[in-house]
Amino acid sequence: MALRILVADDHVAVREGLRWMLHSDEAIEVVGDAANGEELMALLDRTPCDAVLLDLSMPVMSGLDVLAALRALNVRRLVMVSPYPQRINDDEKAFLEEAGVSVLRERALNLPPREWAVTPPGFWVSALEENVDTTADLYFMSCTNILSIDAVEAAEAKLGRPALSSNQATLWHCLRLLGRDDAVPGLGRLFSLAPAPAGTA
Repeated sequence: MALRILVADDHVAVREGLRWMLHSDEAIEVVGDAANGEELMALLDRTPCDAVLLDLSMPVMSGLDVLAALRALNVRRLVMVSPYPQRINDDEKAFLEEAGVSVLRERALNLPPREWAVTPPGFWVSALEENVDTTADLYFMSCTNILSIDAVEAAEAKLGRPALSSNQATLWHCLRLLGRDDAVPGLGRLFSLAPAPAGTA
């Protein structure tokens, strides 16, 4: 039986080159490819494989943006919802808790990947309301492929706590790394934080 491999790289030419190179080996079958971390997670959920050929610098692969945002907001305890299956939520919870952030409640909604990008922002606000914990410092909507950035301010208004989405955190952190501390209306408490002292981004 051939070794089943998934190829994950954000460069099309690299993915195609690896497919072509691996295709020449009868002992290997490339069963899929992904351009970023979200695609890879969705692919792993539905595609049996024996190994992943992974580019570790691939986009949408790191939680560093989220951790930077959580630290800026002084978050120690949070509630998390996501469209993922439970297995991915468990991994994300472990990652956050290893970084010193307690996940008080988490809900893996296990949505089909085709629904992630079309589920309306109000859905995510409702999902957070269904998982309220009054001791939480923040409510987190995890996944860069959902319409949660437009749900941030509505969630904050309803829950009385900061809300965070993956895309919001990524945008904020990128701007911070570029030295831009501008307040951005409509993007929640994270974007209204006072500028950090030089050298603390």
